[in-house]
Amino acid sequence: MAQDEPDGRERLLRAAVRHLERASEADLRIVDIAGEADVALGLIRHHFGGRDGLVAAAQERRIEGATRADVRGLRRLLDGVTTTDELLDGVEAFTRTLLEHRRRDVRLSRLAAIAAAHGRPDAREQIGATLAELRQALEDLIAAAQERGVVRGDLDAAAVATFIQAYAFGLVLHDLDPDGPDHDALIATIRTAVTALLTDGG
Repeated sequence: MAQDEPDGRERLLRAAVRHLERASEADLRIVDIAGEADVALGLIRHHFGGRDGLVAAAQERRIEGATRADVRGLRRLLDGVTTTDELLDGVEAFTRTLLEHRRRDVRLSRLAAIAAAHGRPDAREQIGATLAELRQALEDLIAAAQERGVVRGDLDAAAVATFIQAYAFGLVLHDLDPDGPDHDALIATIRTAVTALLTDGG
């Protein structure tokens, strides 16, 4: 195997994620995943304990990839912000990026991955740990912005991080609503809400 080629576990995980991006979890057959990954079927049991473990790991990977992209975007936004106006302009630009058509499938993918945790303690634990790690990364960014006086310091940074994740993920409701508000109206409302919540009045 070439040195930079992913190992069997990673190939299985990538194949499972690709399957979940194009088809339902119910349709996932481990024999097909092993074949696509070009590994022995027994490696699924070895690395993941079985089909359920593989699915849980693949769903966790989907959540991680989508959420890390949002954290990177917010890091770029918050790292250079020194005034409230810059913060609000950055939130508006970030929201416009989130509303791009290509992001709709990302949100739906994340929704499907979260739904996979329902009734499955293994998936819930994995997905919960990933979301907590990503919330912590966002919380650290918020705390740094509070230290610079850009975000209100009386707010709990973890709660602000959770609010931001909820607002970004909640746009899936807009994605699915054929008669929802236009983007400019939604962005204006979000800017007003962020002004009232995170700043001392803008």
